[in-house]
Amino acid sequence: MIRKISHALLTVSLVLAAVSTHAQGYPNRAVKLIVGSAAGSTPDLAARLIGQKISDKWQVPIVVENRPGVSGTLASDFVAKSPADGYTLLFADSSSWAINPHLNNKLPYDPLKDLSPVAEIAILPMFLAVSSALPVKSVGELVAYAKKNPGKLNYGSVGNGSIHHISGEIFKSIAGVSITHVPYKGPSQVAVAMMGGEVDMGFMGYTAAAQGVAAGKIRILGIGTTRRAPAFPDLPTLTESGVSDFAMYATAGILAPAGTPSDIVKKIHVEATAAAQSAEVAARFAALGVILETGTTAQFGTVMRDEHEKYRQLVKVSGAKMD
Repeated sequence: MIRKISHALLTVSLVLAAVSTHAQGYPNRAVKLIVGSAAGSTPDLAARLIGQKISDKWQVPIVVENRPGVSGTLASDFVAKSPADGYTLLFADSSSWAINPHLNNKLPYDPLKDLSPVAEIAILPMFLAVSSALPVKSVGELVAYAKKNPGKLNYGSVGNGSIHHISGEIFKSIAGVSITHVPYKGPSQVAVAMMGGEVDMGFMGYTAAAQGVAAGKIRILGIGTTRRAPAFPDLPTLTESGVSDFAMYATAGILAPAGTPSDIVKKIHVEATAAAQSAEVAARFAALGVILETGTTAQFGTVMRDEHEKYRQLVKVSGAKMD
């Protein structure tokens, strides 16, 4: 009996030792951080800021790799099917785990089973922007103008089923207006079209709108968050502006393939959170129109599950379908 107990204790000790040593040698080579949007987009820029900070601390390269396509599906699927060793990570937003599953019942990955939350990083607000050629200077004036001119306005998005598209459809539903959707391939194309008067309005990240705002060709009327953004204290939320209960924004964070050892997840979480909370990154986030939002890995998992349910209904209401 003593021999059996000793053997069992030895086995448990060896297992615990093996588990605790996962992170000791990690990382000893380059880590890939996959982003599901194009270079220069807000998620891409945020990922590069975080990646560089972690790289400086770990003294190994954090290689940001863009795999845009199908609202982040290609990137998410790639990471979900990658080895669960911490060397392939995903920087994604709500589209990956909350929107895409309700647009495509043949999604090649299950976000809540095949991907593990690591670190929540930020909130990416949807800004309501209009062409400066449009004779409106507030959300209220836009709604009034749209009601007086039913079907004459259009709005651009980065594609069918994107959060930009769903934001537009939810806006139409709440405000009770008729506005035509015009899909484009990316945020820069939407911004160019808006500056040229090809589209009247749209929901977009601040990065996409910034050049047009600086040139006086794009006007931002409101923000889709539930509270005003610290970097834009004078910019009202859409709810404040009369579009009741409008809350459209994307949570962004780092995920790993399911089954990644918990000590590696913890190590990444600690470094990613510290990077996001650094004064340098916080300042850059503010300039990008990004709101810092961090918490525990467990809290991030709760956010993912809550958003998964939230967008189940919003996608249905919007009528959005994936290309």
